[in-house]
Amino acid sequence: TNKQAMKQRSGTVSSTNDSRGSVSVSSTANNHRDIIQQRTSSIKSATTMKKKNHYQKSLVILLLASGLFAYTVFYALTYHQSYTAGYNNSMQQDEPQTIRLNTRTQQKRPRFILHPGPHKTGTTTIQCDLEDLMEDLVRYDSLVYSGKYQCQRRKAQLQYAKNKFQFPYYMPGNMVCLRDTFVKECDNARPWNEFTTALGAIHDKGNLNVLHSDEGLSRIDAKGLRQLNRALNNHDSWDVSVVIAYRWYFEWIASFYNEIYEAAGHWPELKKWPGRHGGVAIPAFGDFLDIVLRGDVSSLDSSREQFINTVHIVQGDNAFYHPSFVLREKFRRHFADVLIFDIHDFEGDLTANFLCRVLNVKHTCAAQITKSEMEQVKSRNLSVDLHYDILVVAAYEAGYLLNQNLKRMDVVAKAKDRQENLGFSAKDFPMKCLFPSQEEKLLKLSIKYERDIFPERFQNDHDAKKREDALKNGFAKSIAKNKFCSIDATKVLNDEGWKLFFKAL
Repeated sequence: TNKQAMKQRSGTVSSTNDSRGSVSVSSTANNHRDIIQQRTSSIKSATTMKKKNHYQKSLVILLLASGLFAYTVFYALTYHQSYTAGYNNSMQQDEPQTIRLNTRTQQKRPRFILHPGPHKTGTTTIQCDLEDLMEDLVRYDSLVYSGKYQCQRRKAQLQYAKNKFQFPYYMPGNMVCLRDTFVKECDNARPWNEFTTALGAIHDKGNLNVLHSDEGLSRIDAKGLRQLNRALNNHDSWDVSVVIAYRWYFEWIASFYNEIYEAAGHWPELKKWPGRHGGVAIPAFGDFLDIVLRGDVSSLDSSREQFINTVHIVQGDNAFYHPSFVLREKFRRHFADVLIFDIHDFEGDLTANFLCRVLNVKHTCAAQITKSEMEQVKSRNLSVDLHYDILVVAAYEAGYLLNQNLKRMDVVAKAKDRQENLGFSAKDFPMKCLFPSQEEKLLKLSIKYERDIFPERFQNDHDAKKREDALKNGFAKSIAKNKFCSIDATKVLNDEGWKLFFKAL
């Protein structure tokens, strides 16, 4: 009995221990399961937060990009509207004439616009921008750009355009007969027939106008203009308009001086030493100006004499006029619609003003405004520094160049390197500027030329004073920037360092 009782107690204890053991195992498993669930929940929560943060960041980036795009569009539209508002609110006599491009729906002939410059009135800047905008001009404003292709896209554009008159439509823009008075091949019909054929291909495309920009047109003679008129009026095909740019004369003559003495251009005589080698020495700007103001350019070499007479003299009149006035009179004899575009009339981008105010092409106008704001390009045709050439030729004529085999352009480059290695530029040389009497003559002539071209601007004292004040202010700025100055080579060569430099070459 006792043994049975002990067995029962022992079984009870064992049973109890087993029960406690099972409870302990069950409790531990539950704890592990809870921990895993908590960790899983934490991981899911963290993953969810990461996704949420990623979506939030993406949304913020998207909103910022959308905002930036909206701001750009708003800014461009606002800027364009300000151009238009400024144009509409300007005085009546200040408003440039606007060319209205014709469409077939108007039952009118397409328009052919000639932009002959003249030289040094921003033509290069306009042409480079028009090359960039060729496709926009055709697609959205029904205007084919032809003329002088000279910027970064020239070769590609010409190659692409020549392909059977496909987009953007080939025009023989560099046709020599539209650029030079003195080319014999223009006496025959072949080049003009090519021009007429290209015009006909564009005319047959439908609703298209043409803009031909090339300052070389300013050199075309009366015979060339008659042939051009005949080509454009073939079968009564085109309405022709001529747009001539105007620049203050004092700015123009300083820029023109740089161009006609630029050795890197089409002037081989400026790459040779003067004297027996057949080269030409560059005069100081003040000496050059005196010659032009006297109207006697025969003392210059034949190339400069011919060029200056071409741009300054009206046919049948030996007096000198502003180049824009000369062009207007020349083209008026062959075309009825000739207008002047004053590049000083409005502030801002030159090409945008040309597109918006003269051609009135709305889409390309807005595109150019946006493009100019992003690029901040002021000029595509920077003036050439002539000071080093004047110094080098003076050293040559003074006998400081002992090595007679040196080339003029090489010595110019070496002189420039020396000055820059010394930590200076050409502007740091001693300069010879205009005398007060020369300044007075140049200013008076500039005012006279503006009165000749725009007599309506000077009909009352208030408008006349406003115009003269603007011109005088521009003149004062040019003087402050030494625009009318040239190197004083005599003073520079008094320096022993420069003498030894030239003798050692």
